[in-house]
Amino acid sequence: GPTITDLSSTNGTFVNGERIKKISLHHNDVIAIGNHELRYVDKAVQDFASTVILQQESEKTVVQQAALMILNGPRTGEIMPITKQRTTLGKPGMQVAVIVQQG
Repeated sequence: GPTITDLSSTNGTFVNGERIKKISLHHNDVIAIGNHELRYVDKAVQDFASTVILQQESEKTVVQQAALMILNGPRTGEIMPITKQRTTLGKPGMQVAVIVQQG
C-alpha cells in the first residue's frame, strides 16, 4: 500500500495520533497535519467490508480508489482521490508530507 513521509516539517505529521517520519497507510488511518485531519480510505478494504458488514445507507461512502477524506475545516467531508504515484500534502511550495503509491 501507499506510504506517507514527513518532509521535515516543523509541526510534524501524525498518523493515528503518533508522530511519524515514514509509515505505510492502512484503511481508516487518520492523518493529522497542522490543524487538518484526513482519513485514508482504501477502496479494496472498503469493498470487502461492505460484503461482510451491513451498513446503514447514511454511513456508506462511494470511493473509486484509495482516497483521503477531509475530517475538519471548511472542506470537511470532501474526498481527495489518490491517483498519482506521489501525492503531496501542504501548501504549494511548502509541502509537509508525501503519499507514495507502491506496487
